[in-house]
Amino acid sequence: MKSKHFKYSIWAKTIAWIVLVTAACLSLMAMLSIVFLQSNEFYAEAYKTAEKNVMENYAPMYQDARGMLQNVLYEDERPSSADRNIAFQVMDGEGKEVLNNHTFENTLLKDTYEIAMLKDTSGPEPLYETYTVNVYINGSFPNNDIYAQWHRISMSLYGMREMIYYYAAAFIIAAVCALIYLINAAGHRSEDDEIYPGPLASIPGDVCILGYAACCMGIFYFMIRLLPGINKSSVFTGFSMLMAFFILEGCMVTSCIINIAVRVKQGGFWRHTLIGKICRGICHICEQMNTVWKAAGILGAWIIADFFLNLMSFHGDTLLYLIKTLIYFFIGLWIAEMMKKLFRASEELSHGDLNYQVDTSRMKGDFAKAGENINHIADGMNQAVEERMKSERMKTELITNVSHDIKTPLTSIINYSDLLAKEADDPEKIKEYTEVLIRQSTRLKKLIEDLIEASKASTGNLEVELVPCQINVLLNQAAGEYEAKMKEQGLTLIIDQPEETIAVLADGRRLWRIFDNLLNNICKYSQHGTRVYLSLIKKDGRAEISFKNTSREQLNITAEELKERFVRGDSSRNTEGNGLGLSIAQSLTELQHGTMDLQVDGDLFKVTLCFPLTDQSV
Repeated sequence: MKSKHFKYSIWAKTIAWIVLVTAACLSLMAMLSIVFLQSNEFYAEAYKTAEKNVMENYAPMYQDARGMLQNVLYEDERPSSADRNIAFQVMDGEGKEVLNNHTFENTLLKDTYEIAMLKDTSGPEPLYETYTVNVYINGSFPNNDIYAQWHRISMSLYGMREMIYYYAAAFIIAAVCALIYLINAAGHRSEDDEIYPGPLASIPGDVCILGYAACCMGIFYFMIRLLPGINKSSVFTGFSMLMAFFILEGCMVTSCIINIAVRVKQGGFWRHTLIGKICRGICHICEQMNTVWKAAGILGAWIIADFFLNLMSFHGDTLLYLIKTLIYFFIGLWIAEMMKKLFRASEELSHGDLNYQVDTSRMKGDFAKAGENINHIADGMNQAVEERMKSERMKTELITNVSHDIKTPLTSIINYSDLLAKEADDPEKIKEYTEVLIRQSTRLKKLIEDLIEASKASTGNLEVELVPCQINVLLNQAAGEYEAKMKEQGLTLIIDQPEETIAVLADGRRLWRIFDNLLNNICKYSQHGTRVYLSLIKKDGRAEISFKNTSREQLNITAEELKERFVRGDSSRNTEGNGLGLSIAQSLTELQHGTMDLQVDGDLFKVTLCFPLTDQSV
């Protein structure tokens, strides 16, 4: 944790910046030195010859010769060679010696220049005279001038000419490693792993890059304007200024790279650029256009581009014509391939292969949309087929369940009626059979009534009078009705509701029927010795009532299937009931603008009712 804390700390980043700047400057110096040594033939020639090349290429001998000649001719000054490492011999156009201050015993280099100087301006045209100037460089370099500076630079670089390559490689590796670390640490802080935007995060990425580029160009322009004047006086001063400019350029480039790295890590770099926003705007406009206008725009752009390309091709640019033709050829192949995929998909779909999918990964524009639409058609047809099969299956199960629930009491009635006719002389048997007949008749009657009520509720043909109802009072009354029955089943009822009055807009009779159905199911299907939880709360302008119990039977069925008609929690259908209770409760809830949600988690069964509150809640 401590290493991670230091890794992204400001100290580590500062050290990396220093290493990067130092290594980059040293590697730049090493590479410039290699170029210097190669261009002046330090590896191919002897040292003296290479040093002569340095003086001829870099030392300002011609500028000094011309400046000296101007002073001699116009200012009547006689330069001395005692304080400089350069001497001159000047002869006019007739070969007469004008100046000679050459007294060097050890001459490194002699160079000759023909310099034209203005002699007379009194005539119609100015008169020039050409002077021959011999320039001598003192090979001992006793004075500290620019020639001595180039001499010391040559000696130093000549001494490290073999090792300079290793130095350059080492400095480049160090700079690259520091840059990689800074890119990796960009946007991170020591306290967490979040990516924090930089101070320029509000500026679009491409605008920010253009700003960095403008700063770099400004620094470069300032450098090329300032350096020539500095370089005349001192090589080391000019070189120091050059390094300073390169450090500024390097800092700007590194800052730009780090800024880009932070934006890439945050994601959506292209999305937050000005060009990206413009392109998205154009694409949005194109998306709103119909296919005809899109095609017209594309063809118009194509015609204009083709016109200019043809103009350029008329000037003999055969390669450009060939490239244009190849582009058109491959675009045509691409469009043909996309159309082939669409035709193949429509053919497979027409043959009934609903699982066939169009590969839209390489499609663009309206072709991709058409492919996605075909895929969605296949998905929709698959879903419709599955829904139809599910509906047929549920219809079959419904008929089976209805037949079973009607047949059971009806069979009992027929059988016991037959027994009753045969036992005319036994009063006890008659009484027993009569009770069974009454019980089964009542069960059959309730089944028919529930079925009729479920049908009316699901079709909306049931009368509902929505008035303010105190739902907590109604819930307490319903719980009281079933309290004794729950005790007989070994169930413990726990009610959690606020003391305040909660009023909802509902039909009291229908609301009572909902509570009655749910509590009746709890009594019939709950595990003996478990708790039953009833809760009432207010939430987001609605009253939320929940019923929770533990099922006696294993619930191998989904909540949606439980709400279907004649579906019961016990698949054996050994308990009393007809499987209409939850279906009726849901239909009645929806008629009162409420919602009913079922949740099954293992043996835990939960029903949640929600009804809108009224202003009469206290």
